[in-house]
Amino acid sequence: MSNETMTAAQKVNQWLNQCVEESGTFFLTTIDENRPKSRPISFHMLKDGVNYFGVGQMKEVYRQMKENPYVEITGLMGKGKQFIRYYGKAVFEEGEDGDKLSKEALEQPGYPVMKKFMLRVQDMFLRYFT
Repeated sequence: MSNETMTAAQKVNQWLNQCVEESGTFFLTTIDENRPKSRPISFHMLKDGVNYFGVGQMKEVYRQMKENPYVEITGLMGKGKQFIRYYGKAVFEEGEDGDKLSKEALEQPGYPVMKKFMLRVQDMFLRYFT
């Protein structure tokens, strides 16, 4: 698929893949008691035109996003000469839909400890800088 025919979600997924391939990770930033907190993550999954990310329910990041769902994802590409900023409001997929996504996430190579809650980031704004 050429870049001209890719959807925005497909482009973001491609860029995130590139971040993971080149740097091993990208970063998720949340707010904890009015202070930013970033952590490296690498799991993402494109399904039905939506980019999903996974977090464990027992983690501080889960609590932080429940308290304040506005997040930012950043990553480096091109040996640090390019970066992506992707931000907006996180929406958790719970219930039966969340269970189905979690099962699919667990089947992804390299993610045997992914927990049941998946995150769908919607209403995101994309900033890609070179």
